[in-house]
Amino acid sequence: MCGIIAYAGTRASGSILLQGLHDLEYRGYDSAGVGFVSGGALSVYKQAGKVSHLENFLHSEQVDLSAQVGIAHTRWATHGPADNANAHPHRSKRGKLAIVHNGVVENCADLRDWLQTKGYTFSSCTDTEVLVNLIEEIWQKETCIERAVQKALAQVVGHCACVLLSVEHPDRLLVAKRGSPLLMGQTSHGLLIASDASALTAHTDRVYAVGDGHVGLLSAFSPLSLLDAMGRRGFPSVQRIEMAATSTQRGPYAHHMLKEIYEQPEALRRCLQAWKREEGAASSVHHILSRIYEAPRIIMVACGTSRHACLAAAYLWERLCGIPVQVEYASEFATRAPVLRTDDVLIAVSQSGETADTRTAVELAVNQGVWVVGICNVAGSSIDQAVHARLHTWAGTEVSVASTKAFTTQLTVLTALAIEAALRYQRCSTEAYETLQKDLDKLPGLVQQTIDLNEPLVQPVAQALQGVTRCLYVGRGPYAPVALEGALKLKELAYLSAEGYPAGELKHGPLALVDADTFTVVIAPKALEYEKTNVALESIRARGGPVIALITEGDVRMERLANYVLKMPALNPVLAPIVSAVPLQLLAYQAARLRGCDVDRPRNLAKSVTVV
Repeated sequence: MCGIIAYAGTRASGSILLQGLHDLEYRGYDSAGVGFVSGGALSVYKQAGKVSHLENFLHSEQVDLSAQVGIAHTRWATHGPADNANAHPHRSKRGKLAIVHNGVVENCADLRDWLQTKGYTFSSCTDTEVLVNLIEEIWQKETCIERAVQKALAQVVGHCACVLLSVEHPDRLLVAKRGSPLLMGQTSHGLLIASDASALTAHTDRVYAVGDGHVGLLSAFSPLSLLDAMGRRGFPSVQRIEMAATSTQRGPYAHHMLKEIYEQPEALRRCLQAWKREEGAASSVHHILSRIYEAPRIIMVACGTSRHACLAAAYLWERLCGIPVQVEYASEFATRAPVLRTDDVLIAVSQSGETADTRTAVELAVNQGVWVVGICNVAGSSIDQAVHARLHTWAGTEVSVASTKAFTTQLTVLTALAIEAALRYQRCSTEAYETLQKDLDKLPGLVQQTIDLNEPLVQPVAQALQGVTRCLYVGRGPYAPVALEGALKLKELAYLSAEGYPAGELKHGPLALVDADTFTVVIAPKALEYEKTNVALESIRARGGPVIALITEGDVRMERLANYVLKMPALNPVLAPIVSAVPLQLLAYQAARLRGCDVDRPRNLAKSVTVV
């Protein structure tokens, strides 16, 4: 969470920092701030709310943005409410340091108490203000500020990444990282530091990753010398950031989310083209399949939308390949102290490749000798670097916090891998395999057809939800995870209470919620367990509950039973869960829009969740 951008160079830093904040705003938009060092003094300006609020404030106050060294931050609140006092940057008590920080100081309360015994007072509730004062306190006894930062971080429990300004080093940026991502990029006009590659790609595609435990006091054009935890000085190697070439501008679309829904056919084409390159290269895919073949079980770990993709894939893997699959909440994985075996294979799925809970699960598995595969959208991300083998979705940048094309591309990669495994394990014939491959190639066109089918249908359905406070989503088999995903989208975007269940579980409790004011979305394509899904729909109607049915185009029977319908084309059941998510994305989008919600930036949420 949170976005960091910093600059030192020959240009005015203000405009560069503000643009960087806009690029990073999806990581947090509770508040934003900038800090500069100029004329031997630190200047800090910050505002609660979005980056635009900060821009308006800077303009109204006629703040000079010409300083050539500066830091900036957009916040997702952890310690303390989203107000001006808690916004970053934070200055130290003696005014010698200013900091922007991503991560959580878990032992913040203990450190704050200790610093108060040293005479420190605090003007915010944040762990970040505690951190900058801890650094300043230790720096008073250290001649080297880099070593002071390292000693401070050694007392911190939790992951963090930070950039500091120092009045004693006015032309430099002080960087430090432990766990949370931090990248550096050198350009012809200076040095940029950011928590996410999306803020650097407008300037360079060649970046350097700050290593865990590394600290550096860096100037604009000097070699990027970093001090590691053992006190050794070294230079990071350059990485080329590879991202799908998608614009972060909305273009003709009202919201980024709508644009990203409509980008899914092209995202799937990129995903499948990249898959064919991987599969045909006798490289990672074949290596992964060999390890899977020898594994007694597959463990998938992920959070939120990515976990739903794993749950849908697990049905497919077990049915198509006969491979035992266990899907885990990454956020609970380490807490459970899972029993792992060295012959297990763990698959970690993350849109950003920086999700802290998923990264923690990866670290635990690697430390216990488990072979780990990463599936991410961003090549070179933290998870990408930590795993033994990696596959990429090439979905392109998602600016909207609610994930759309990440889900469809993640599930596509997991499906394509299952199809390959089914052939290798002789669970399907060559003819069946070739049919699946041909149908996979049709997937982008089928998603486009689904979007076209639902454009005239989704508006009246979304309108019907305007007076509703609660929705249920149900489906059977692989559509049960799709129900979870559909409910999550409605919760995230429209702030409606929405729960997803396997359709067979309705009679075991959730049916008590069904009444005339509770809409139930029934995912009911002509597929496996069609008749049993129909029974669930009938049981809802019998209790007066209005039904929105997602049906196969041409299914007159289901259309007559439902109050409203969304549609998808007839297609191979193996691929149908991917396509079935798209109408539910459109429904959540339109419901949120009609309710006047901020579609791209839902309250209390942020993308790339880098705190545990």
